[in-house]
Amino acid sequence: MLIVRHLFVVATAALLGVTAAAPTTAAASSSTLTLTAANTGTADRVTLTFTGPVPAFDVTADGNPPVGLGSGKDRPIGDSTFSIHLDCPMSCWSGTITNDVPFESLPQVRGALGQTFEGELAVDIGLAHQAGYSVSTQGSSVVVTVQH
Repeated sequence: MLIVRHLFVVATAALLGVTAAAPTTAAASSSTLTLTAANTGTADRVTLTFTGPVPAFDVTADGNPPVGLGSGKDRPIGDSTFSIHLDCPMSCWSGTITNDVPFESLPQVRGALGQTFEGELAVDIGLAHQAGYSVSTQGSSVVVTVQH
């Protein structure tokens, strides 16, 4: 009798749960990030365009390759020898990343790596060599300009 009652409760909960289902991945992750890059003549410009709020990043630069979020393993970007790292710590952003940065075809920017894991967002930009750069926010975008 107890087993029958338990099965009835489970079946009823399943039927009622159809209308109270968890949000779909698309609804839960409606924010997007698109990475693009272009040569402006004197500099390469990488643009991070967000839908939704623009997160605040910690910015560092060094000769170390990017590290995979979650794995901790090196994730080199092509033939780059220097990297700019933009990191937004845990629980700052979640969504879908589209990477349209050309690979090894710009004078200074050799490629980019965008990663999100458990709410952390990291964008790494691989450079041919160490160079002056600036980071600015312009509306819904973060712009990284790297001098040639």
